[in-house]
Amino acid sequence: MGEIEHQLSLLAHIDSALVMVIPDEAGTKRLVAYIRRHFSISDEAWTDRDLIGQCQQQLALQLPDYMVPQTYICIEQWPLTANGKIDKRALPQPDRLAQQAVYVAPANSTEQALVTIWGALLGLETDSLSVTANFFALGGHSLLATDW
Repeated sequence: MGEIEHQLSLLAHIDSALVMVIPDEAGTKRLVAYIRRHFSISDEAWTDRDLIGQCQQQLALQLPDYMVPQTYICIEQWPLTANGKIDKRALPQPDRLAQQAVYVAPANSTEQALVTIWGALLGLETDSLSVTANFFALGGHSLLATDW
C-alpha cells in the first residue's frame, strides 16, 4: 500500500494520500484510496471527479491492475488522533453506489435483468443501480459469477 500512496503523492494535484484495505458489505476486500488534494488557484476548476479520473489513469500506467484502488474518497482535512496521526476509524466509509457517475434506469427487459443479477451478486439494491455503472468499480470480480 505504501507504493500506491507513493505513486499518488507524485501527482501534481495530490497533497497526501492514504490507501487502506476495507471489506465492503458483501465481505469482499477492496482497496480504498483517501486523497487530499493540493489546492492552488489553478486547481479550483478541478472537480473531485476530475481528480479521481487522473488518479485512476496515472496509477493504471504505473502499477499492476490489482494495485489500482477501486474506490477513491476525497478528503479536505485528515481526521487526527490526539497524537497527531491520521485517525483511520474516523475516515468516511466508502459508498459503492457513489462510484456511479449518474443514475440511469433500465430501459428494457435485458437491462433490468442485468441490474437484477448485478444487484444480487454485489449485494446492492437494484432500484439504485445504474445501467451505466461499472461492475468492477462497484466491487465485482470474475469469481462472483460462480455464485450465480
